Amino acid sequence: MTLPRCPEPTELGGIPIEEIRRRLREEILHIANIPLLGSQGLPRYLWTDCDWKLILKERGMSWPMFEKIISSFNADIENWILEGIPWKDLLDIIENSRLIQRYLMQE
Repeated sequence: MTLPRCPEPTELGGIPIEEIRRRLREEILHIANIPLLGSQGLPRYLWTDCDWKLILKERGMSWPMFEKIISSFNADIENWILEGIPWKDLLDIIENSRLIQRYLMQE
């Protein structure tokens, strides 16, 4: 079972990705202080807009658990934001993680 792929977001938490990149590069703020990991950031985008909820919830994953799992990818998310890895690679890292695979393997 694989999760649906969706386009790279242009904004998260109401802030354009380019603005987030600029703020991180200029060290105006730290990754932990931007809306990437909050309930309106990347977890919400993947869960709702990318329809990961349809598959993961059916297999027993809750929204709070999903948020917690995504927060474990801080370094990878920062690497994507700073254009160190492509969006597709970030999705692969998350999907292929032991935490997500445990749910995807359930029937």
